[in-house]
Amino acid sequence: MEDRNWLNLPVEITLIIFEKLGAIEVLTSVQQVCKRWRTICMDPYTWRAIHMRVLGFPRFMDYHLSWLFRRTIQRSCGLVVDISIDYFADDDLLNHIAHS
Repeated sequence: MEDRNWLNLPVEITLIIFEKLGAIEVLTSVQQVCKRWRTICMDPYTWRAIHMRVLGFPRFMDYHLSWLFRRTIQRSCGLVVDISIDYFADDDLLNHIAHS
């Protein structure tokens, strides 16, 4: 059986995989895998859809999640077309989205 190199996947396929993982995993793990994946994670088109679902996370992580979300908004460079931020959004965060 032949070994396959994940780095040889087309960018479009890599982005589909990243989307299935979710924004939290991409920001905290995926971008640290290799230089190519970090480059993809820094591309604003990667962040057109931001889904941060945090079922089961303790309340003390709210500040950290808010910070991570602000990073995704920053990286999107205004290209966001779909946002899902369950269970941790507040008025300040929603204002940040509106002004970004």
